[in-house]
Amino acid sequence: MAMDDIAPVLDSLNPWWSDGEVPASLLGIPRDPVGVLPQMLAAEEALMLLGVRRSGKSTILHQMVQRLIDQGTPVGNIVLVDFEDPRTMDLTVRDLLTAHKRIKGPAGRTYVLLDEIQASKGWERWIRAEYERHRGVKFIVTGSSSSLMRSDLARVLAGRTLTVPVHPLSFREFLRFRGVALDHLSGDDLADAAIHQLDRFLEVGGFPKAVLAEDALRPMLLKDYLDVILYRDVVHRHGADAAKVERLAAYLLSNLGTLQSQRGLATSTVISPPSVEAYLCYLEEASLIVPVGALSFKTKPASTRRLAVKYYCVDTGLRNAVAIKKGPDRGRLLENAICIEWLRRGVQPLYWRNRGEVDFVTGGRPGTLDPMNVCSSDDVPEREFAGLASFRAHITPPLGPPVVLTRSREGTERGIPLVPAWKWLLGA
Repeated sequence: MAMDDIAPVLDSLNPWWSDGEVPASLLGIPRDPVGVLPQMLAAEEALMLLGVRRSGKSTILHQMVQRLIDQGTPVGNIVLVDFEDPRTMDLTVRDLLTAHKRIKGPAGRTYVLLDEIQASKGWERWIRAEYERHRGVKFIVTGSSSSLMRSDLARVLAGRTLTVPVHPLSFREFLRFRGVALDHLSGDDLADAAIHQLDRFLEVGGFPKAVLAEDALRPMLLKDYLDVILYRDVVHRHGADAAKVERLAAYLLSNLGTLQSQRGLATSTVISPPSVEAYLCYLEEASLIVPVGALSFKTKPASTRRLAVKYYCVDTGLRNAVAIKKGPDRGRLLENAICIEWLRRGVQPLYWRNRGEVDFVTGGRPGTLDPMNVCSSDDVPEREFAGLASFRAHITPPLGPPVVLTRSREGTERGIPLVPAWKWLLGA
């Protein structure tokens, strides 16, 4: 594409060049991740926003642009490019950076925001060259594949990148998007309202547009999301068998939080073990599934590979739209939401199983290990207490206090704190 043809594309993608601000239609509703970014914008390191498609990364980029403008950054020093826009598909990072310099002639610190960067071939090479040649350039890139963390950019700029994971909406953000305020409530009124909203959150999930969509349209929207994730980030990216990938994804999403071995998955889905192993990696890389491994102190790789894994979905609404239902599953959905919230807080949970089971164990030696069980009712089954007791009997201290998350029950039983799940999700 000729340089004269690139100019109108960049003008269209950067309306603040002419308007002086980001259009309200692109800003959306404030997201929590934006709050941690101001200090990162000031740092020299390249900033990477990684997360599943449609989780709101593009909106966050536009919110960052507006923040920069509010801080006094000249609008011509900010350029944003969406590499999944059909008009940019055949362009390289070098083409666009060159065009920007010729069009705007930025002076001083320049902010280059590159959305869905994995769609641009050879992007690592051009970013690396610009980064090393011009210290006044701040790169902010988004991607839907965790393989970006293992890319040439991450390797060459080792120690000079900052990564921010972007997940679908948290429960707190979900309430904000729905315009629900709980601050004025207390006691039973607060608990009743929070539980009602949590049930809705588990049903709808946290993809921003899906949360705002009408109920009748939401399932179709979420199914389209899954197709985009599977085909763009798995099938086309890795040359995987589409039918098998769909079959494996549907099975995993229909069996949230159940112990799975690769051999068992191969048998259940009629897919060869090597393909199952590869496809699991691809689905995890695309941020569709979240594996939770076993807490183990074994050091031999062969021993740890034999341990079963629990798989969760990045979003309960997406799971509900595509899974093959097998009876009531509120418990699994709540467990799924707790898992994703741990990730949102920067913690990778594990599970523990011996004579009893603990849903999530967080922390790590030489620090404490904190066990948590999740129960979707207020009538806590004996197995929840037994699993925590077994954990404390088998694991060498130091151990953190155990906890059981419940539907609404709060207090202490057998010396174990009971905490309503909605309260824990809100960080209360």
